[in-house]
Amino acid sequence: MSRKRFHFILQSLRFDDKATRSDRKLLDKLAPVREVFDIFVQNCRESYSLGEYVTIDEMLSKFRGRCAFRQYIPSKPGKYGIKIFSLADSKTFYTGNLEVYVGKQPEGPFYVSNSANDVVKRLVRPIAHSGRNITADNWFTSYELVLDLLKANLTYVGTVRKNKRQLPPSFTSPVGREPFTTRFGFDRHCTLVSYIPKPRKNVILISSMHHDSTIDETTGNSNKPEIVTFYNATKSGVDVVDKLCATYSVARNTKRWPMTIFYTMLNVAAINAQVIYLVNNKESSHAILKRRHFIKVLAQELTKEHLQKRSHVVNLPRELRKRTLAISEKDKETEHNESSTSALERLFPFPKKTRSGRSGVDGTFKEEEPMLTSGKTSVKKVCDKLADALRANGVAVTGPQCKSKINGLKKTYRSIKDHNNRSGNSRRTWVYLELMDSFEKKSWMAPARAVDTANIVEQDLSSSPSSSSGSGRRRRLINNSLYFWDSEKEKDDFRRKSLTDDQLLRDLSESDEENVDSTDDKSWNLQDENDETDSSEDSGDESG
Repeated sequence: MSRKRFHFILQSLRFDDKATRSDRKLLDKLAPVREVFDIFVQNCRESYSLGEYVTIDEMLSKFRGRCAFRQYIPSKPGKYGIKIFSLADSKTFYTGNLEVYVGKQPEGPFYVSNSANDVVKRLVRPIAHSGRNITADNWFTSYELVLDLLKANLTYVGTVRKNKRQLPPSFTSPVGREPFTTRFGFDRHCTLVSYIPKPRKNVILISSMHHDSTIDETTGNSNKPEIVTFYNATKSGVDVVDKLCATYSVARNTKRWPMTIFYTMLNVAAINAQVIYLVNNKESSHAILKRRHFIKVLAQELTKEHLQKRSHVVNLPRELRKRTLAISEKDKETEHNESSTSALERLFPFPKKTRSGRSGVDGTFKEEEPMLTSGKTSVKKVCDKLADALRANGVAVTGPQCKSKINGLKKTYRSIKDHNNRSGNSRRTWVYLELMDSFEKKSWMAPARAVDTANIVEQDLSSSPSSSSGSGRRRRLINNSLYFWDSEKEKDDFRRKSLTDDQLLRDLSESDEENVDSTDDKSWNLQDENDETDSSEDSGDESG
């Protein structure tokens, strides 16, 4: 669709009946999205069983528009936004429960207490009496909460604020205590820990899961208690979800807070969907591991049915219908296994009538690619064989054309990489950028270069059996002799300094012994100053 239509749909998107919204807002501040949000949370609860360790924390959906319950949290990246309490799995980062903080609700069915104890109790209600452990920070932690969770057969581990009246003074004050020391306090129900990570600073934790004074030996001289290391390992469940949402986010700038909550629901739904997919396909070799690829396939599958319907609409333009039909009928398995096929095969266009015979071209390149990489076969021969396979499938192309195509791609690739590596430049993209990255470390992607000492001008040397071998060495011609260098820094030093002939010959002999591959039968031979004809011929052959 066009950008104009996309913006029109966003502006028109609503999640409730506008005619009855004013009456519902008298009882519920979240009325514009209450129904959709409750359905989403219910599906999250029923679709996955959380692990034994879960985390409770708050998320902040960035929003700077007008909203009665907008929050300011300086420790969050966005600082301003809508606060959402979340219950997430500490290992898989699946979000199992959500609750939007809307402040004090009007008297009625949606009125609830916003105290930390009550928030935790509402979030853990779906997993009550399951024996799981809850990890949370000091905003939620209290001794009363630990006892209430034990009644629901749930253990708790969390940090404690020093202003709690149940804490003894010897645990709250770090004065007179050495670093990396620990004090334990035991009760019938829980364990209290006061740890000194550095001078004049202590960390206090409470746990109803641990009942001993075990020190984690893997922490070395820090001598951290096992309660501290367990808390560090399980405290980041919600924070990781918040980070994943920000990495690949569907959010757009908006002045309507219901849209902000809707974008958060979409981001969380994509994370939960990938967790379920990976859990159900642990033993599959075709499981999509990268989140970016999974989101792309997920979007295609969600729109596939709609695209199939639109492809049969007669009033649509013919080209638009063709594109819609091609997207809707694209084989998902081919998308999943795209990385397992040879990447260079996707650089050449194939007519529709020859797609069934493409296996001949695929086999040709797969057969010749190892020889091309090893340097034992020239690029020209490989391109000639590839062109023969293309012509056999109805594509009129020659070997030099294939070679020119590859050289053009390499030239564009280097230009974009050099541009992106310079600081201050805006990042350039290219349809073949990721594809060419897969060839970056291969020898035929980094051909040798020569320097004309007369004008200090770099000249590209095309790939050859000699230049393809090894790790893509660089060469320069000095007094009609070949001189090798291994780094750009050495090349820059050569340009800045004026070396004598004796120094060059000494460097030449040393680098020749270090860099010339002993397994290459066609290694480069040093040329004398009097062999001007031979050197010029060799240079001409290489540049050809």
